[in-house]
Amino acid sequence: MGWKIHAHRTKEVSVANNDIMSVIGAAYVILNVGGKDTESEILIAPELDGLILGLDWLYSQGRIRWDFAQSKIKLGDTEFVKLREETRQCYDQTMLRGAR
Repeated sequence: MGWKIHAHRTKEVSVANNDIMSVIGAAYVILNVGGKDTESEILIAPELDGLILGLDWLYSQGRIRWDFAQSKIKLGDTEFVKLREETRQCYDQTMLRGAR
């Protein structure tokens, strides 16, 4: 993505399946979500290709409406954003990494 990676105090994080993921640093970027720019600290994990929205980031966005049936989310007064589903292959690779 071309982001500059800065040193960060966090060296590993626990993900949803309770696996531990290494962190090599953080990028400080502006993300555009639903037409609204939001300053964000993104932890960089070499084994992850994509973004995981952490609870701290979600809390910082204020009121959230999550439409599970339509697979979309609305942060504060933004427009709804369609969520991307991971492919089964990506899920299998994640599970294999966690099984080592």
